[in-house]
Order: sequence, then structure tokens, then C-alpha cells
Amino acid sequence: MKPQDSLFDRAIDSLAFRFQRLAEHAQRARLRHQLQRLGLGQAFTIHTWTRPEELEALYQLAAHCKRGARIVELGSYLGASTCFLAAGASNVQGTVTAIDLWNNETIAGGHRDTFAEFQRNTAGAAHLVRTLRKRTQDLTAEDIGGPIDLAFIDADHSYEATRSDAAFIAPQLAPDGVIAFHDATTFAGVGRAVAELLQGGEWCLGGQAASMIWIRRANWKSWPPEPVNAS
Repeated sequence: MKPQDSLFDRAIDSLAFRFQRLAEHAQRARLRHQLQRLGLGQAFTIHTWTRPEELEALYQLAAHCKRGARIVELGSYLGASTCFLAAGASNVQGTVTAIDLWNNETIAGGHRDTFAEFQRNTAGAAHLVRTLRKRTQDLTAEDIGGPIDLAFIDADHSYEATRSDAAFIAPQLAPDGVIAFHDATTFAGVGRAVAELLQGGEWCLGGQAASMIWIRRANWKSWPPEPVNAS
């Protein structure tokens, strides 16, 4: 805090901080209520590499989609992120298509079938979640069934696979849709693929939570901007 700040300034800063913390607490309480209502109260305990703040961001992204939203997840593992996406989708009468082979192919621990565990973990949201056991590189537009409002890419983290997944998703995305990439700041392949999308000029940064970054189509303005007339 700057020495020259007045008592009034410090009081305003303190109030702003308290209101921010209160809003965050209220949002987290609402999320937990949604999870409990859907029978997903265990969602925070499901083994995952997605951090709590990333899971909460996925919930918020899904909850702010338009009514009837189509949400697609590439890479679902044991269903932690699926639960949070489904909880958000339930606010807007949306659906989640979870796509994975569920054979632990690109995850440490060796090959094993994890589909039954995924189903148990997401059972409360079964009416909101459609599953598709298929490699992402084999997906077709018919598999998706319509414009996507939110896509979460968390499958193979190699550059080639991430670029391929994004190239498939992008044409299926609604004009105001969002693509979120997990581990975009911790895996070079994911980061490189996202950087190339941003460099291309069609996309802009939408936000970030820990290692997760989401992008949206850009709506660039001319420079210099038009002056705003004072009223």
C-alpha cells in the first residue's frame, strides 16, 4: 500500500477486497450446491490432474453458455472435469459429450479400462452426459451433432495431437463459442498449439485459471480507436 494513500482510499480497498472474497465464497457455495443436487458431491475427490481452480473455471464457463448449450470434452479420464462441466450445463439445460477411449493410453500407470469408474463417478449426471469411446483423430462432425458452445481439450498433450484436436473443434464451434486447453502453460506441445492459434489472428485469449487457457474468436477493432465523445 502506498504511503500517500488516504484513510478513505484504504477503506475502499479493504471493502473491495472483502466483497471480492465474499463473491468468490458465494460462487463456490453455489457450485457445491449444484454438485450435491446432481448427486456429484464427491466430484472434488475424484483423482485428476485438473486443479480445483481449473475445475471451478470449467463450471463457470459451462454455466455461462447459452440455453441448450452443446459442450464437448476431449479426454475425460475418471470424470472429474466432466462432473463440473455437467454441473454448469445443468444451469442452462445443456449437455456434455465426453469423448475418450478410457483405456489409460496416454496417462501414467499403464493401459487399463477406466470406463466403469468414469460411469460410477458421473452417475448423477448421466442424464446430461453422452459418452463416445473413440479416438479424437477419428471424430466426425456427425459425432458432435451441431455447433459447439464450449470445448475442453484435455487428451493427448503432444503438439501434433493438440493441433489436430483444435483443428477439428474450431469449425464445429458456434460463433461465440469457447475452446479451453488444459496444461497449456505446463506442456510445450499444448502451449505451442495454442500460441499458433493466437498468432493466426482469428482467436484471442479469453481467460486463464492455473495451467488452463481458453480462447474465443476475436472481434478486432480498428486502430487508432474512434474517440468517445464526453456527454
